[in-house]
Amino acid sequence: MFIERHPIIKEFGYAFMDAINERYERNSSIKSCLK
Repeated sequence: MFIERHPIIKEFGYAFMDAINERYERNSSIKSCLK
């Protein structure tokens, strides 16, 4: 894959994915509280 061949982009990509996952989990927990 393109990202894996470029260490800098790979690092950025993983940081980006972590941020998305963190936001998604936070949103999920908020939705759980609203139920």
